[in-house]
Amino acid sequence: MNRIWLEMANGNGSGITGKLMHLIQYIREDMLKPIRYLMVGAGIGLAFIIVLELCVHLAGKGDWLRKNWRKWFWVLIIIYLTVLLNVAFFSREPGTRNQVSLTLFETWGNTMQCHAYFVENIIMFLPFGILFPMGFKKFQSGCFCVDMAFLFSLCLEIIQYETQRGYAQIDDVVTNTAGALAGWLFWRICKFVKDLIVS
Repeated sequence: MNRIWLEMANGNGSGITGKLMHLIQYIREDMLKPIRYLMVGAGIGLAFIIVLELCVHLAGKGDWLRKNWRKWFWVLIIIYLTVLLNVAFFSREPGTRNQVSLTLFETWGNTMQCHAYFVENIIMFLPFGILFPMGFKKFQSGCFCVDMAFLFSLCLEIIQYETQRGYAQIDDVVTNTAGALAGWLFWRICKFVKDLIVS
């Protein structure tokens, strides 16, 4: 499959189609790397459900938990956050990155690899804008969801800078926030269509 993608990309390397194929190939390869973290996230999520079930059972409210389907969004959110934190922090050696960039769109760069990183920062926060509104009512407000994504991304950048596990870049905050906004818009459209069908 990789060979087919590379052949398509190399066939029109100088054209728009070729460049787009190169970009998609880079993104595809980078997106496959965090898959190993999915199992870790799933394990943590299931452990959370087991502990929650036990606590609710001991409190005598087992029926509440069985009826509360949103608990499964906690599992998805835990998986997402596990992958995100591993990509942003734990996959990097501390003290290896200590630069700060406040230049907007600097990370777009001049190469397809730089373009891919830029797009991946948007993709990385798409689940934020989808999962959190599905699990928490407050996040169904677009302003609240985007504001929280902005603050979360800003905290990530500050911690990356303090631990020197990543470059602190304003581009990351902007692209992450844009990704959360795109995810929220997708959730909102899906909810609108669902409400139309139900009514």
